[in-house]
This record gives sequence, structure tokens and C-alpha cells, in this order.
Amino acid sequence: MRKNLLFGFLLLVFHVGLLLGQVRQVWVASYNSPGIGTSKDNHDRASAIAVDAAGNVYVTGRSTGVDTNSDYATVKYDPDGNQLWVARYDGPGDSIDKATAIALDALGNVYVTGGSTGAGTDLDYATIKYDADGNQLWAARYNGPGNGHDLATALAVDADGNVYVTGESYGLQATNLDYATIKYDPDGQPLWVARYDGPGSYWDTASALALDAQGNVFVTGGSVGVNTYQDYATIKYDADGNQLWVARYDGPGHGSDLATALALDADGNVYVTGASQGADYDYATIKYDADGNQLWVARYDGPGHSFDVAYALAVDALGNVHVTGASWNRGTDLDYATIKYNANGSQQWVARYDGPHHAGDIAWAVAVDTLGNVYVTGQSIGSVSTYEDYATIKYDADGNQLWLYRYNGPASGPDAAHAIALDTLGNVYVTGASCLSGPYPRCMGYATIKYVQK
Repeated sequence: MRKNLLFGFLLLVFHVGLLLGQVRQVWVASYNSPGIGTSKDNHDRASAIAVDAAGNVYVTGRSTGVDTNSDYATVKYDPDGNQLWVARYDGPGDSIDKATAIALDALGNVYVTGGSTGAGTDLDYATIKYDADGNQLWAARYNGPGNGHDLATALAVDADGNVYVTGESYGLQATNLDYATIKYDPDGQPLWVARYDGPGSYWDTASALALDAQGNVFVTGGSVGVNTYQDYATIKYDADGNQLWVARYDGPGHGSDLATALALDADGNVYVTGASQGADYDYATIKYDADGNQLWVARYDGPGHSFDVAYALAVDALGNVHVTGASWNRGTDLDYATIKYNANGSQQWVARYDGPHHAGDIAWAVAVDTLGNVYVTGQSIGSVSTYEDYATIKYDADGNQLWLYRYNGPASGPDAAHAIALDTLGNVYVTGASCLSGPYPRCMGYATIKYVQK
């Protein structure tokens, strides 16, 4: 009996060792802005990441300058984590500039977008193209008709080098914030602008964008309806910017419904997720066909029956849908909650993660590999002394946790991963904001990590 127990214990240790040995952190690349160490609070935050076919890594976000408040800061690393270049952008207003999204083309050009303060125009869309060496080729700015707040939140590039951005843009006083989706040619010249003012003519904010092979453009976000407050509003445009359809979703609580993420499959079906008010906030994931007909809605009300918000979505080659975000539970506060649905909207599994401090765990990003493995990352409170840490998790196609890797930055302050990417070799990359040195909040910088799997 004792031999059997000993054998079982050794087998368990061996199994755990295998799991821990499946992944290793090979490098962490930090970026300290010019403003770090000055009297300013340093709120550097990487918000987006991309990886090219050669394994080079690109991140962008906002970074404190010396005399410029915050700037766009886009960084390229080689596969070994060596910094190749940094491209900073300070808009004409010399004030707040924050990049929100990044994309690459097949020629190695890099595209970023976000919000940039103009000269007397508040935030404007500012979309920039860099070559592979970090030289700025052009910057295209967009100030909406209301001459107010304009923030681009999503970006995509097609095979011909055309660039598409969407976000929220202040219209005339009667419309307040509208969706504003723009197509630029490869030289940065605007080809069209499509604005969407929802039926409530008030608060319409686009959060995600995707393209299909035919050049159609899909955007989603939140849009105020008539007596419904915010609804999901998903729109399809053709390649010339003509609106083909709008699909709106008002949750059962007829309150605030905000779509945060969007993806397409090879058949042209459209998937969106976000937060939708029922008794409280729930995940609400929807599938539409290519004509905008709603095929199914899958709602998730976590065990705490309270605050549940999905922030990210990924679809695999079989049409399975993976969403992740934050879900409240009694005794554990917010947890990661990652869900897999099949192509028919049937829930396959739910994987929850409650960090060591049993509070404040928020998954911000998800990715799926060709084998159906699921990767999520975000922020998770480790202890009172470490605050939030990066927490990156891999699940297999059946929802079993294969590994978990936590990262506490060198200053043991707040660390939050915001984006994730995979390469063709199965390497995993995450980026976000990390307390690098000194007291919070003057310590914050970019921290980008590469994990290698065995």
C-alpha cells in the first residue's frame, strides 16, 4: 500500500513537472520612456502587439515624453528580444497621444492608430505607416465634424496595402459620438469615411474591426437606441464604404450592451462578444451570417450572478468560438472566465481562474493556435506586496489548463498584460504595462515577454 502511495506521489510530481516544463520565459524586453524618472507620473502602457513571419515583435501604446505629455511609442524587437528601433509620434497639440492598435503588411510595413491631440481639435484619429526600419512614411489625421473627441480603436490592412480604421468620433451636436470608419490607400490618402449615428443620436462607439477576403469591412461596438440605452451595433460595409447592413442587439435588461470584440470565419460568418445587461451584466456572444441574420446568441451569467464582461474573442478553423474576460464570484471577486462554444453556439466548457489573492483577475486578450489550444492573458493580483501581475494561461481544446505563467515586474508594482500574439512556431508573446523601477505611478513602462513551448 505504501509503495502504491509512493508511486502515485512520484507520478503526480512527474506530471506537474511536465506541465511546468512545457513553457519557459526566454526574454522580457522593457521600454522606459524619456519621461521616466522625471517629476511626471509615468503612465506608459503597451496596448497592442504583432509578430511577423520572421519572429520580429512589434508593440505600440502610449509613453510619457519629457515635454510632450504622452506620445505614441512603437517598438520593434528581433526574435531574441533585442530592440531594433523605437518610433515616437507627438501630435501637433503637444499633449495626449495614445496608440491603441497595430497591424503589419507582407512587406514589413507597420501601421498604428489611436488618438492624438491636434491644434485646437481635442483628440483626432492619427494613423501612421512606418517602413520595416521604423521610418515614418506618412501620418493621416482625421478630425470629425464636431471638432471634438475622435479616438480610433481598431485597425486592419488588406492584401493591397489599404488601411482601415474605426473608432468613436464627435459629430455635430445633434449626433454626439458616432462610429467613424475610414479607408486609406497605401499612400495614406482617404478613400472614404463611413459614419454611423445610431437611432438614439447620442453615444455610438466602435471598438473592433475586421476584413474579409472580398474587401468587406465589419465593425462593432455600442450604440444608443431608442429607449434601450446602448445596444450592440454591428455593421457591414462593402469595399467602397457602402453600408450593407446593421445588426443591433438589445439584451434582456434593455440597459447597457457594449460589444468589445469581433471576428470572422472563412464562410463570412460574423462573431461579436461583449457585455450585455440582463439582471446584471453578462457575457453575450452572437453569431451572424454574412447577410447579417442572427444565427444564435449565447449568454453567460457567472456563478456570482453579477458583473461579467467579455473583452476578447477568437475563432478557430472549425468555427469554434472562444471568449474571455472578467466574471465576478462571491469570495473570489473578479476571475478570468474563458468559454468555448461550438459553431452552433453550444457551450463546450468554461475555465475560470482565480489568482492567489482571490481578487481583481481580468483577462484582456485571447488567441487560438492551429491545434485548438487557447491562450489568455491579463492581470491578476498576486499579493498585497506585488499588486497585479501578468497571468498567461494555456488551455487545451477541451478546456484543461496546461500551464500558467505569472510575471511580477522588477519593482513589484502593478503589472497588467493587455495583448497576446502567437507565431507559427508556437511561441507566445504578451505585452502590457509593468512597474519597472521606483514608486508607482512614475515607474510604469512597457514589458513584452516571449514564452517558448516545448
